[in-house]
Amino acid sequence: MQVNFHNIESDIIKENFITVFKKYNQLHKYKINVYQKNIGATTMKAQPVISFSNLIRGVKEYKIVVGESLKDTDIKLSSVPSGVLQGWFAHELGHVSDYEQHSNMGMLWYAIKYVISKSFKKKVEHTADYIALKKGFKKQLLKTKRYILLSDIFSEQYLININQYYLSIKDVEDYIEEDEDVTLSKMFHE
Repeated sequence: MQVNFHNIESDIIKENFITVFKKYNQLHKYKINVYQKNIGATTMKAQPVISFSNLIRGVKEYKIVVGESLKDTDIKLSSVPSGVLQGWFAHELGHVSDYEQHSNMGMLWYAIKYVISKSFKKKVEHTADYIALKKGFKKQLLKTKRYILLSDIFSEQYLININQYYLSIKDVEDYIEEDEDVTLSKMFHE
């Protein structure tokens, strides 16, 4: 595993990330950098590292940026319950798994579509959740969704965004392990 942590002092964050990452075997061949800093727009985000040398060599590398605190709150990420952190990390690594199928050049178009198309953004966020579910993180994903949606700590706008683009608590509760072809079909045709 090629995971490098940057500016992360909390062993809780590191340990929970590694716990989740271990189940994403197909990603172990890539360099993954996890950074902690104030990101403002969200609590966590996963991105491909697209550099000139990576474009030429075809090397894939990814970064996950985690906030110091939860979006719109003073709650430190390191104080969030482990199950919630694991659900969040499972979702972000679901994104990385989704990115894996695209070339570095293809990721440029992917990023543009994510920004300009609400339906594409919803599909991408649902796909990340479905990948996390397929990896066995249903319990953790439910904890994360309940933590976000059933508490009063997040802004109304953040909750609107979560409800608009991500799987609902009910969708996650209703998820049943299915044949892989059926699940993949659902992910891309809902």
